[in-house]
Amino acid sequence: MPRTAAVTAQHIMAQIKRNLQKENICGAEVSASLGYGIKRRQEEAFSDIIRLADKMMYSQKLVEGMEMKRRTVANIIKAAIEEGIVTPLTEAEEQVLNQLSAALCKESGTLLKEGYRLRNIGLCTLLQSPSANAGGRTRNSRHTENGYRLLSSVDEYRGVAGCILHYTEHWDGSGWPVGLSGRDIPLLSRVIAVADAYFTAGRDVAVFQQRSACYSPEIVAVLLEILPRLQLSGEEEISMTQQMREEP
Repeated sequence: MPRTAAVTAQHIMAQIKRNLQKENICGAEVSASLGYGIKRRQEEAFSDIIRLADKMMYSQKLVEGMEMKRRTVANIIKAAIEEGIVTPLTEAEEQVLNQLSAALCKESGTLLKEGYRLRNIGLCTLLQSPSANAGGRTRNSRHTENGYRLLSSVDEYRGVAGCILHYTEHWDGSGWPVGLSGRDIPLLSRVIAVADAYFTAGRDVAVFQQRSACYSPEIVAVLLEILPRLQLSGEEEISMTQQMREEP
């Protein structure tokens, strides 16, 4: 732009960024790295001015790129909460995960609970492809991969991403997304799988045991051992007591 001062260029860039902040596509913010160069002397080559603008643009990209990813992850987690896909842990879930952590992975209790809480983040509609099934698999069957790609994009959730990617693997290798079996499945993924199966069964021990062949026998045994020790309050305690009495 001819006869444009640095302060004017900065004002234009700021206005462009403000306009972009108003845009949101499927939970992802729209952003652009911008830069400018000022020709101060007649003898300066235009290519040198372009290089100055490129350098500024690249510097901004390094600084702003990760922050944009963090905001995108936060936006999608918020959307998943609104859809009921991500929910706070119930008292029963909190206690089961605490007990499993104490017995199997003492140093990873916080990571285990966060992985369990976000295990279905990939089911958020913002992450679903509108295309038909790929390779004979339903869109929902790809949710751990969707969740992994989202969460692994930022450092804060990288550990959680690793947990949820493989929690749908089966002990015999019949699960997905990779078909890992036995102890090749990461420990936290195995623990999340067992807890998920138990609560998906409505905390019905008999139903859970019927489906337990898919999961680590060791972790299943630990879960069954800790259930009578849970200290639940109110309706949670009544429900658990009735369930344990109904077991054959």
